[in-house]
Amino acid sequence: MTTIGGLSPAVPSTGPAKTDPAKLAHAAGQFEALLLGEMLKSATSEGWMGGSEDQSCSSLSEMAQEQFAQALADSGGLGIAKMITGAIRRDAKQATPASSPGTPAVR
Repeated sequence: MTTIGGLSPAVPSTGPAKTDPAKLAHAAGQFEALLLGEMLKSATSEGWMGGSEDQSCSSLSEMAQEQFAQALADSGGLGIAKMITGAIRRDAKQATPASSPGTPAVR
């Protein structure tokens, strides 16, 4: 069982995971967009466009930040999604035995 930082997964693995590259890329991209959105939210917490904000301006700002974060992530963003997918693919390759059937995998 693989651990991250000394923590084991909540649901133990029953074997090597079959990862769909498209689903993996989508999930990593969504994660990066969420992270970028939170960064933008904290950076603009003092009020975007200056001055005090009413409820409609606040809603508009949140929508703009979400769309901007998604657009950044879709165009490569900070490269976080690429790093995540690369790390997961490397881990999946290491977990998959390259030996012939019947030969125990060395871990």
